Amino acid sequence: MRQRPISAESLPPGSPLSRFAIVAAIALALLIPLLLVQNLVDERASLYRNVVQNISRTWGGQQQLTGPMLLIPYTERQITRRRGPGKEATGGGNQGDETITESHWALGHFVLLPTRVDFSGGMVPQERRRGIYRSLVYTADLHLAGRFTLPPDDALKRAAPALESVNYAGAYVVMGLSYPNALRTVGPLVWNKAELNAEPGIQPFSKLKN
Repeated sequence: MRQRPISAESLPPGSPLSRFAIVAAIALALLIPLLLVQNLVDERASLYRNVVQNISRTWGGQQQLTGPMLLIPYTERQITRRRGPGKEATGGGNQGDETITESHWALGHFVLLPTRVDFSGGMVPQERRRGIYRSLVYTADLHLAGRFTLPPDDALKRAAPALESVNYAGAYVVMGLSYPNALRTVGPLVWNKAELNAEPGIQPFSKLKN
């Protein structure tokens, strides 16, 4: 017995199978504009992210402030020992080896955090446009005040047992900023009623001792 394929035209009107076929056809027809809309949304979202990144590069990204920290240079004597040939090596092998002691000076920094620090200021939002896209940027006017307390000499000795001298006159205050190129102006640092100008620079924080 030969079976004929079932098509939507051959289904009796009003049957559950014909209704399902109609609903499936409508769903497929609606899926096409939904995909087009989704592609448009993804494209606009990608363009918006690019605009925000472009504005961040020209204005400055999210800022992260570190510090202030007081860095105090110090000098310590480091002693190293190694095995080496003696003055009068006799016999073979390492019988003439002896321990050689070497001493040299090393420069380090004590890093002190403030015992008190106060931040004050405000943020002003501004809108930047790129075509149909908008992004908010902020300008902050910050004022900083703090106090450092120098530790006693025995505490410094515990931190650096081979300590020889501390250069308090060469101490300086360090602050870190994630986007320093976004700074507009930097006011002077008032230290014990004396005004000091800020200078840009990168310090090797990974090598500093606390």
